[in-house]
Amino acid sequence: MRGWTRFLLAFFCLVAWGVPSEATPPFKADQYKDVELKVLRMQPEKFKNKKICYESRFKKVMTTFPTYAERNGFKAGKYYWFVIAPLDLPVVARKTDEMNALAVALESGASVKVYGKIRKFKLEPKAAMLPHYYLELIHLEVLSEPEKKNSGLDTGRPPRRPLPPRRKR
Repeated sequence: MRGWTRFLLAFFCLVAWGVPSEATPPFKADQYKDVELKVLRMQPEKFKNKKICYESRFKKVMTTFPTYAERNGFKAGKYYWFVIAPLDLPVVARKTDEMNALAVALESGASVKVYGKIRKFKLEPKAAMLPHYYLELIHLEVLSEPEKKNSGLDTGRPPRRPLPPRRKR
């Protein structure tokens, strides 16, 4: 009888308070402070643990991390390393279904708006020139696709002269 009482009590508690769901809360862009890249590059410590956003160009996604980042717990199986300017501020995102789709769809040169929190690496890098802070990516918004480059046929320049034939010796 005692087992049934516990079961019924647990059941009523779950019904009363609801079952926790796995759904992510909706993203709210108004909570993030827009920051200039110049200020962010010079003083990332000023924004430590603060929600910020900035616009920049996307370069590529990496799944391998430098040694100092791996020592801080960033493993290739769990995180993405987004290479977004400024390059001296790494952008790190946890692998989720949303990030997996985004990493595949992004093209190099696309204009993006990055939302996240500035964090400090737990272990200091051995070289002083390496970054001490990173951006924990929360949301990435694509503003515009990269510009398509011409194949070089109609660049507005006159065609190159052909090379003279080689002399036989």
